Amino acid sequence: MYKMESRPGVFIITVSGFIKEDEAHAFINDYKATIKKIVPSQTSLILDGSKLATSSQDMLPILESCLKMYVADNFKEIYLTEIELATTTMQLRKLNADQFFNRIKMVKSVNEALAQIK
Repeated sequence: MYKMESRPGVFIITVSGFIKEDEAHAFINDYKATIKKIVPSQTSLILDGSKLATSSQDMLPILESCLKMYVADNFKEIYLTEIELATTTMQLRKLNADQFFNRIKMVKSVNEALAQIK
């Protein structure tokens, strides 16, 4: 499941549970449509994956492309909430997405990210 919320200067993406391929493609389409309506360089991105489940191996290339997409879109700042499942965190760290991990700020919650933005 995913949810996107756009506020002035902030774009929040919440992803939870186990993501299937059709949902991942729908997510990317929704993301691209939403990104056209904002100015990323003036917007902070908050990624809430705290409830994200470990992905199947065939989903990893899609996940990796999403992380690279966030960096390529040149957001003002990118925040990532701590993920509850250690296996999911390890899986993300194994992806070829160094630019993403070098760019993000880790936070405990969406509220902590919002507090840092203001």
